[in-house]
Amino acid sequence: MSWSAPRSRLVRVAMLPMMPAGNAATRAFCLRPLPYLRAHGVEGRVFLPSSEALYRRFQRPGSRLHRCFAAAYWYGVVAPRRLIHLVRALRADVILVQRALGHYAAPPLLELLLWLLAGRLLGRTILYHCDDALYTVAPAAFYRRRFAAAHWVLTGSAEVAGYARRLNPRVWRWEGAVAVERYPVKRHHPCRPVTIGWTGHLAERFLEPLVPVLARVCTERDARVRVVSERPYAHPLLGARLTWERWTPAREFTLFQDFDIGVMPLADTAYNRGKEAYKVKEYMAAGLPSVCSPVGHNLQIVRHGVTGFFAADGDAWVTHLIRLIDDVALRARMGAAARGDAEARFSLAAHSERLAAFLRAVTPPRRRVTPRREGHVWDSGRLDR
Repeated sequence: MSWSAPRSRLVRVAMLPMMPAGNAATRAFCLRPLPYLRAHGVEGRVFLPSSEALYRRFQRPGSRLHRCFAAAYWYGVVAPRRLIHLVRALRADVILVQRALGHYAAPPLLELLLWLLAGRLLGRTILYHCDDALYTVAPAAFYRRRFAAAHWVLTGSAEVAGYARRLNPRVWRWEGAVAVERYPVKRHHPCRPVTIGWTGHLAERFLEPLVPVLARVCTERDARVRVVSERPYAHPLLGARLTWERWTPAREFTLFQDFDIGVMPLADTAYNRGKEAYKVKEYMAAGLPSVCSPVGHNLQIVRHGVTGFFAADGDAWVTHLIRLIDDVALRARMGAAARGDAEARFSLAAHSERLAAFLRAVTPPRRRVTPRREGHVWDSGRLDR
């Protein structure tokens, strides 16, 4: 495949993420690249399933009616909107489906309609992006259909790529990149207490197994734990040593200034082995050393002993965390190396140039159009909520 294409040719891409704008994958893979792609002759339009506020109104975790509210959202709100989105997306040259057009565990009926209408009948290029091993937590047959039907499968995970290649030989590695220049660099100074930070979704699932280790470290050293997430989180083992902050877009890039060390624990499961290590990349962009589990994508991101540490068991977690707590010079040195790696390997500017070249290459030549001076009818950068 040739990666060169005339820069004067405009490529129009419709992006349909599974989740609203508050979701990390939607921001990382659809919203954040838009201005960078535009600089390389690719105009993107993102069709969101709903506004973030509407999505939250239907969330009732812990409620007996949780499933009813979820069904009302996905089938009563999202599905009708997706039918409208499919019609509007036909104006694009390339259509990207990120994870799913409906709920991740639902049959891919909308996707099959899209691939039949846009892909086979109208000759559009259909891309399917999967950043997690969702086929391990949902009916695998649904994902086999998604992988097989797309013209190309995009993923940053070696685990997901290996699975996808058994169903579709056209797999292109595209991992999440970070806008490194927007993350203030942490200045490491001697301080007490030292803050061990975690940010993400579902702390009760992903951080909870590490709590006994964190409690032990906070007892043996002057340290505390800070959690930034959508839902409130507390734990009796940590008590006052744990502080929680609600994640907000306004603090997306600056929240890491309140951390001294970043952590990413992961159990060694089929799902986690296919999980993107985006959290670790954010720690690195902010100039933080990290301690993480040697699982899946983490192994490709962290350089053990240089930008962070791998911890395979509780004793290793304690050892590496205490070492970083006790040695501010080590935190500063590893944080600087991590920032350097983020700039060299995960920069959104560089990754977007590569993505733009790929999108131009997979666009049928007859579909490329030259932008008009007075403005093109394709409303680039627009968000459809």
